[in-house]
Amino acid sequence: MSTLVLERRVVRALMVILVLLQIGFFIAVYVSASLLGQLTYPNFFISNALSLDPGRAVGAFVLPITATIILIVVGARHFRMYRSFSFTTKYSSKLFWFSLFCLIVACLTMVGVSAVAIHTNRWVHWIIAAIMFLSGVFLVVSLPFLDRSLQLIAPRWLVRFRQFIATSVAVTAILLGATIGWQKLIGSVAEIVVSVLFMVYFLTLAHQSEFPLISRVESINLSRKSSPPPTTRVITRRTRHSRSNSDSSHTSSINNHNAPI
Repeated sequence: MSTLVLERRVVRALMVILVLLQIGFFIAVYVSASLLGQLTYPNFFISNALSLDPGRAVGAFVLPITATIILIVVGARHFRMYRSFSFTTKYSSKLFWFSLFCLIVACLTMVGVSAVAIHTNRWVHWIIAAIMFLSGVFLVVSLPFLDRSLQLIAPRWLVRFRQFIATSVAVTAILLGATIGWQKLIGSVAEIVVSVLFMVYFLTLAHQSEFPLISRVESINLSRKSSPPPTTRVITRRTRHSRSNSDSSHTSSINNHNAPI
Protein backbone atom coordinates (compact mmCIF):
# COMPACT_ATOMS: atom_id res chain seq x y z
CA MET A 1 0.00 0.00 0.00
CA SER A 2 1.43 3.38 -1.00
CA THR A 3 1.87 6.25 1.43
CA LEU A 4 -0.73 8.26 -0.46
CA VAL A 5 -3.42 5.59 -0.15
CA LEU A 6 -2.58 5.03 3.51
CA GLU A 7 -2.77 8.75 4.32
CA ARG A 8 -6.07 9.10 2.49
CA ARG A 9 -7.61 6.14 4.32
CA VAL A 10 -6.36 7.29 7.71
CA VAL A 11 -7.70 10.84 7.27
CA ARG A 12 -11.07 9.68 6.01
CA ALA A 13 -11.38 7.09 8.78
CA LEU A 14 -10.61 9.78 11.35
CA MET A 15 -13.23 12.04 9.79
CA VAL A 16 -15.86 9.28 9.99
CA ILE A 17 -14.99 8.71 13.64
CA LEU A 18 -15.16 12.45 14.29
CA VAL A 19 -18.62 12.80 12.74
CA LEU A 20 -20.01 9.79 14.62
CA LEU A 21 -18.55 11.04 17.88
CA GLN A 22 -20.02 14.53 17.43
CA ILE A 23 -23.46 13.24 16.50
CA GLY A 24 -23.46 10.87 19.46
CA PHE A 25 -22.08 13.62 21.69
CA PHE A 26 -24.83 16.13 20.92
CA ILE A 27 -27.60 13.54 21.17
CA ALA A 28 -26.36 12.05 24.43
CA VAL A 29 -25.55 15.34 26.11
CA TYR A 30 -28.68 17.29 25.19
CA VAL A 31 -31.13 14.41 25.58
CA SER A 32 -29.79 13.42 28.99
CA ALA A 33 -29.60 17.03 30.18
CA SER A 34 -33.16 17.72 28.99
CA LEU A 35 -34.60 14.59 30.59
CA LEU A 36 -32.91 15.34 33.91
CA GLY A 37 -34.02 18.97 33.88
CA GLN A 38 -30.47 20.35 33.72
CA LEU A 39 -31.32 22.72 30.85
CA THR A 40 -33.67 25.60 31.48
CA TYR A 41 -35.05 27.99 28.87
CA PRO A 42 -33.33 29.93 27.35
CA ASN A 43 -29.94 28.52 28.49
CA PHE A 44 -29.12 25.87 25.91
CA PHE A 45 -25.37 26.42 25.88
CA ILE A 46 -23.15 23.39 25.49
CA SER A 47 -21.43 24.27 28.77
CA ASN A 48 -24.76 23.95 30.61
CA ALA A 49 -25.36 20.55 29.03
CA LEU A 50 -21.88 19.46 30.19
CA SER A 51 -22.28 20.76 33.73
CA LEU A 52 -23.56 17.58 35.41
CA ASP A 53 -23.45 13.83 34.84
CA PRO A 54 -24.07 12.00 32.57
CA GLY A 55 -23.34 14.87 30.15
CA ARG A 56 -20.12 15.72 31.97
CA ALA A 57 -18.91 12.12 31.65
CA VAL A 58 -19.76 12.04 27.94
CA GLY A 59 -17.90 15.32 27.38
CA ALA A 60 -14.87 14.14 29.33
CA PHE A 61 -14.70 11.09 27.04
CA VAL A 62 -15.58 12.59 23.65
CA LEU A 63 -13.89 16.02 23.69
CA PRO A 64 -10.29 14.79 24.23
CA ILE A 65 -10.72 12.30 21.39
CA THR A 66 -12.16 15.05 19.19
CA ALA A 67 -9.26 17.35 20.03
CA THR A 68 -6.74 14.61 19.17
CA ILE A 69 -8.35 13.89 15.78
CA ILE A 70 -8.52 17.59 14.87
CA LEU A 71 -4.89 18.09 15.91
CA ILE A 72 -3.75 15.16 13.74
CA VAL A 73 -5.75 16.07 10.62
CA VAL A 74 -5.40 19.87 10.68
CA GLY A 75 -1.82 19.65 11.95
CA ALA A 76 -0.92 17.41 9.01
CA ARG A 77 -2.63 19.96 6.76
CA HIS A 78 -0.38 22.69 8.14
CA PHE A 79 2.64 20.48 7.60
CA ARG A 80 1.72 19.96 3.96
CA MET A 81 1.11 23.68 3.53
CA TYR A 82 4.51 24.47 5.02
CA ARG A 83 6.30 22.03 2.71
CA SER A 84 4.42 23.07 -0.39
CA PHE A 85 4.69 26.84 -0.28
CA SER A 86 7.35 29.43 0.26
CA PHE A 87 5.98 32.47 2.04
CA THR A 88 6.63 35.59 0.01
CA THR A 89 6.11 38.10 2.84
CA LYS A 90 6.70 38.19 6.57
CA TYR A 91 2.99 38.81 7.05
CA SER A 92 1.99 35.50 5.43
CA SER A 93 4.65 33.63 7.41
CA LYS A 94 3.51 35.13 10.71
CA LEU A 95 -0.12 34.40 9.82
CA PHE A 96 0.75 30.77 9.13
CA TRP A 97 2.53 30.27 12.45
CA PHE A 98 -0.20 32.07 14.36
CA SER A 99 -2.77 29.80 12.70
CA LEU A 100 -0.78 26.75 13.84
CA PHE A 101 -0.59 28.24 17.33
CA CYS A 102 -4.39 28.70 17.36
CA LEU A 103 -4.82 25.05 16.36
CA ILE A 104 -2.74 23.86 19.32
CA VAL A 105 -4.45 26.24 21.74
CA ALA A 106 -7.93 25.25 20.53
CA CYS A 107 -7.20 21.54 21.01
CA LEU A 108 -5.69 22.04 24.47
CA THR A 109 -8.55 24.23 25.68
CA MET A 110 -11.07 21.72 24.32
CA VAL A 111 -9.63 19.22 26.76
CA GLY A 112 -9.74 21.92 29.46
CA VAL A 113 -13.44 22.56 28.87
CA SER A 114 -14.17 18.88 29.44
CA ALA A 115 -11.98 18.83 32.57
CA VAL A 116 -13.38 21.93 34.32
CA ALA A 117 -17.18 21.88 34.39
CA ILE A 118 -19.16 25.08 34.73
CA HIS A 119 -20.57 24.09 38.14
CA THR A 120 -17.04 23.38 39.43
CA ASN A 121 -15.59 26.81 38.62
CA ARG A 122 -17.73 29.02 36.43
CA TRP A 123 -15.13 31.70 35.68
CA VAL A 124 -12.33 29.27 34.84
CA HIS A 125 -14.66 27.30 32.59
CA TRP A 126 -15.84 30.41 30.72
CA ILE A 127 -12.29 31.69 30.25
CA ILE A 128 -11.14 28.36 28.83
CA ALA A 129 -14.24 28.14 26.62
CA ALA A 130 -13.72 31.69 25.32
CA ILE A 131 -10.08 30.98 24.43
CA MET A 132 -11.09 27.75 22.67
CA PHE A 133 -13.85 29.52 20.77
CA LEU A 134 -11.71 32.45 19.61
CA SER A 135 -8.82 30.18 18.58
CA GLY A 136 -11.13 27.90 16.61
CA VAL A 137 -12.83 30.82 14.88
CA PHE A 138 -9.54 32.37 13.79
CA LEU A 139 -8.27 28.97 12.60
CA VAL A 140 -11.28 28.25 10.40
CA VAL A 141 -11.51 31.82 9.11
CA SER A 142 -7.81 32.08 8.20
CA LEU A 143 -7.27 28.67 6.58
CA PRO A 144 -9.23 29.19 3.32
CA PHE A 145 -7.45 32.48 2.66
CA LEU A 146 -4.03 31.35 3.91
CA ASP A 147 -3.91 28.10 1.94
CA ARG A 148 -2.90 28.87 -1.64
CA SER A 149 -3.43 25.28 -2.77
CA LEU A 150 -7.14 26.08 -2.97
CA GLN A 151 -6.37 28.32 -5.91
CA LEU A 152 -4.07 25.73 -7.54
CA ILE A 153 -5.57 22.24 -7.39
CA ALA A 154 -8.91 22.33 -5.57
CA PRO A 155 -12.14 22.46 -7.58
CA ARG A 156 -13.91 25.80 -7.65
CA TRP A 157 -16.93 24.59 -5.69
CA LEU A 158 -14.70 23.45 -2.83
CA VAL A 159 -12.93 26.82 -2.75
CA ARG A 160 -16.26 28.65 -2.58
CA PHE A 161 -17.65 26.22 -0.02
CA ARG A 162 -14.73 26.65 2.36
CA GLN A 163 -14.85 30.41 2.01
CA PHE A 164 -18.61 30.29 2.68
CA ILE A 165 -18.03 28.26 5.86
CA ALA A 166 -15.32 30.68 6.99
CA THR A 167 -17.60 33.68 6.42
CA SER A 168 -20.51 31.97 8.17
CA VAL A 169 -18.31 31.15 11.17
CA ALA A 170 -17.17 34.78 11.42
CA VAL A 171 -20.73 36.15 11.19
CA THR A 172 -22.13 33.62 13.68
CA ALA A 173 -19.26 34.29 16.08
CA ILE A 174 -20.03 38.02 16.01
CA LEU A 175 -23.70 37.23 16.60
CA LEU A 176 -22.80 35.03 19.55
CA GLY A 177 -20.56 37.67 21.09
CA ALA A 178 -23.25 40.33 20.68
CA THR A 179 -26.13 38.30 22.16
CA ILE A 180 -24.52 36.07 24.80
CA GLY A 181 -25.20 38.54 27.61
CA TRP A 182 -28.78 39.64 26.95
CA GLN A 183 -30.30 37.18 24.44
CA LYS A 184 -29.22 33.76 25.63
CA LEU A 185 -31.46 31.78 23.30
CA ILE A 186 -29.92 33.32 20.18
CA GLY A 187 -26.45 33.01 21.71
CA SER A 188 -26.85 29.32 22.52
CA VAL A 189 -28.19 28.56 19.03
CA ALA A 190 -25.28 30.49 17.51
CA GLU A 191 -22.84 28.45 19.58
CA ILE A 192 -24.31 25.20 18.29
CA VAL A 193 -24.24 26.48 14.69
CA VAL A 194 -20.57 27.47 14.99
CA SER A 195 -19.69 24.03 16.40
CA VAL A 196 -21.46 22.31 13.50
CA LEU A 197 -19.70 24.57 10.96
CA PHE A 198 -16.34 23.65 12.50
CA MET A 199 -17.02 19.97 11.90
CA VAL A 200 -18.24 20.60 8.35
CA TYR A 201 -15.06 22.48 7.51
CA PHE A 202 -12.85 19.73 8.93
CA LEU A 203 -14.77 17.22 6.83
CA THR A 204 -13.73 19.03 3.65
CA LEU A 205 -10.10 18.20 4.44
CA ALA A 206 -10.85 14.61 3.43
CA HIS A 207 -11.66 15.64 -0.15
CA GLN A 208 -9.85 13.96 -3.03
CA SER A 209 -8.00 17.15 -4.00
CA GLU A 210 -6.13 17.08 -0.69
CA PHE A 211 -4.12 14.03 -1.81
CA PRO A 212 -1.30 14.15 -2.80
CA LEU A 213 -1.05 17.84 -1.98
CA ILE A 214 2.74 18.31 -1.90
CA SER A 215 3.64 16.60 -5.17
CA ARG A 216 0.81 18.20 -7.13
CA VAL A 217 1.54 21.71 -5.92
CA GLU A 218 5.29 21.28 -6.46
CA SER A 219 4.69 20.13 -10.04
CA ILE A 220 2.55 23.21 -10.69
CA ASN A 221 5.18 25.48 -9.17
CA LEU A 222 7.94 23.85 -11.24
CA SER A 223 5.94 24.20 -14.43
CA ARG A 224 5.37 27.88 -13.68
CA LYS A 225 9.05 28.44 -12.96
CA SER A 226 10.17 26.63 -16.12
CA SER A 227 8.01 28.78 -18.39
CA PRO A 228 9.69 32.18 -18.90
CA PRO A 229 7.63 35.28 -18.20
CA PRO A 230 6.32 37.16 -21.19
CA THR A 231 8.57 39.99 -22.43
CA THR A 232 6.08 42.04 -24.33
CA ARG A 233 7.87 45.32 -23.91
CA VAL A 234 11.21 43.94 -25.08
CA ILE A 235 9.61 42.34 -28.09
CA THR A 236 7.80 45.58 -28.86
CA ARG A 237 10.96 47.60 -28.62
CA ARG A 238 12.82 45.16 -30.78
CA THR A 239 10.02 45.22 -33.28
CA ARG A 240 10.00 49.00 -33.34
CA HIS A 241 13.78 49.07 -33.63
CA SER A 242 13.74 46.60 -36.51
CA ARG A 243 10.97 48.54 -38.18
CA SER A 244 12.88 51.82 -37.85
CA ASN A 245 16.00 50.18 -39.26
CA SER A 246 14.08 48.76 -42.18
CA ASP A 247 12.42 52.13 -42.80
CA SER A 248 15.75 53.98 -42.72
CA SER A 249 17.38 51.43 -45.02
CA HIS A 250 14.42 51.68 -47.35
CA THR A 251 14.65 55.49 -47.35
CA SER A 252 18.39 55.46 -47.99
CA SER A 253 17.91 53.05 -50.89
CA ILE A 254 15.32 55.35 -52.43
CA ASN A 255 17.60 58.34 -52.02
CA ASN A 256 20.46 56.48 -53.60
CA HIS A 257 18.24 55.43 -56.45
CA ASN A 258 17.03 59.02 -57.05
CA ALA A 259 20.48 60.60 -56.67
CA PRO A 260 21.96 62.03 -59.91
CA ILE A 261 24.68 59.99 -61.58
